Amino acid sequence: MQASFEKSKFRDADAISGGTWEALERIFQRAGYFRTGLRKLEAAQAIADRMNPAANRSRSFQAFRDVVAEMAS
Repeated sequence: MQASFEKSKFRDADAISGGTWEALERIFQRAGYFRTGLRKLEAAQAIADRMNPAANRSRSFQAFRDVVAEMAS
């Protein structure tokens, strides 16, 4: 069984309609998690711990990452 985030409609994060947090929350809730709502700060910290910024395919994230890298150098 393929995880939801691997399905084609989730491959381009910038093209997710209805909000990315809301889409992520729906996926978690269908799996039985966060029934009372997604705790965004906790989720963001957990995702950031596992994210590889160089491999992120979101065009908007790439633009953000590149500007931050440029400012840092």
